[in-house]
Amino acid sequence: MSKRTDAIRSMFTQAPETKALSPDNPAAESPRRTAGAVNSIRSTFSDIERENEALRAAVGNAERIVEIEASLIDPSPFPDRFADDGGPSFAQLRASLAERGQEVPVLLRPHPTAAGRYQTAFGHRRIRALRELGRPVRALVRTLSDDDLAAAQGVENAARADLSFIERAVFALRLEEAGRPRLVVQQALAIDKAEASKLIAVARSIPMPVITAIGKAGRAGRPRWQALAEALGHPEALARVQAFAAEPAFAALDSDSRFVAAFEAARRPDVAAAIRQPIRTDIRSGSGEVIAKLIDAPGASQITIDRREHGAFADFVAQQLPDLFERFRANGNGAASRCAGR
Repeated sequence: MSKRTDAIRSMFTQAPETKALSPDNPAAESPRRTAGAVNSIRSTFSDIERENEALRAAVGNAERIVEIEASLIDPSPFPDRFADDGGPSFAQLRASLAERGQEVPVLLRPHPTAAGRYQTAFGHRRIRALRELGRPVRALVRTLSDDDLAAAQGVENAARADLSFIERAVFALRLEEAGRPRLVVQQALAIDKAEASKLIAVARSIPMPVITAIGKAGRAGRPRWQALAEALGHPEALARVQAFAAEPAFAALDSDSRFVAAFEAARRPDVAAAIRQPIRTDIRSGSGEVIAKLIDAPGASQITIDRREHGAFADFVAQQLPDLFERFRANGNGAASRCAGR
């Protein structure tokens, strides 16, 4: 069983441990703090832990685990992951659920305005995978306030290693804009007041359409996002990035590459040169294995298959291409393709 699963399971069986400050917070790295700052942080986290204990006690008192159709479950009103969250890790989760079933229940609350429906406190990815598998969801259902819902998401967030900086920043901003107290923001992300302010400041300083176009950018931490925010303070830079983000070539990049491209577009005016660079994309199987690479450049696209790994598959693809093209043209795509090439 994974560390993440163990951590979530422990929510129902044991008292919480004191969590360290966020690694993005410089205060967590420096041993030099004033006594007042230390006392303030201790006081804040004492309050947070008391609320966490109360939430765990409420979950622990749930009468039973129930099975609910996945189609009746809506996401949290405070999403903490971006829509492009998927890829190999999600494929592995789905395969695990298909093989072993759902080992840990998700936490839901009755939908506050839609009778017979539910909202997710944690377990969004499991619910999505079970929905795709056509299976019911094993869940604990508790009546939770918005603050309790955000705190429950924080319990799951604390067990994650892959929630990126900008996902955390946008999550904090969404909670703030929904009117949640700053303490709830701190609790949901296991951070102190200063770090919460920094996250929200970065998310506010970059237009949300730009953030959405880039995606989670898991390799980009706070310094790089702050640098991008500063660069976008110039109207010309923002206009360049917005124009670049609308290009199909930009959308074809993976999220980390989109961040780099947007950052370069913000820093220099020759965006067209960046657009002309070939785009290399991995083509993966349903299990996440790389089976081919697409090299896409203006005027030509290439699909390459490593014969050392997939020689038979390369032969199969070559044999199937004429039939695939005829099926493509039969669907009325041929004429559009020829017009686009003119």
